Amino acid sequence: MTEDESDTESSAGMEEDLVGLDGDEVLDRLRQECRMLQELDELARPTPYGRILQTKTLAHWKKAEQNWGFGYTGNSARRKREFAQIQREKEEKNAVIRKRLVFKI
Repeated sequence: MTEDESDTESSAGMEEDLVGLDGDEVLDRLRQECRMLQELDELARPTPYGRILQTKTLAHWKKAEQNWGFGYTGNSARRKREFAQIQREKEEKNAVIRKRLVFKI
């Protein structure tokens, strides 16, 4: 059975179900059918994890390797503050050492 045949059969089956219903019941059935189709579409879409696991072509890998340097570069404000603090601490230690050397001479 092909996909077109199954669609035709499901449509015919739905029409048979709707024959004995009044207006509100028909609308409820149609809404329910629409929700089910939307859920099926959502389930058919690959998840983010599934997209990660898909095989990558050579072109994808080349692009990824070209862009790998666009990540963290160490130039964030936090890193600059950390570096400034390290420099201050070094300068304080050097000042103490210089004072010791001056007194020894």
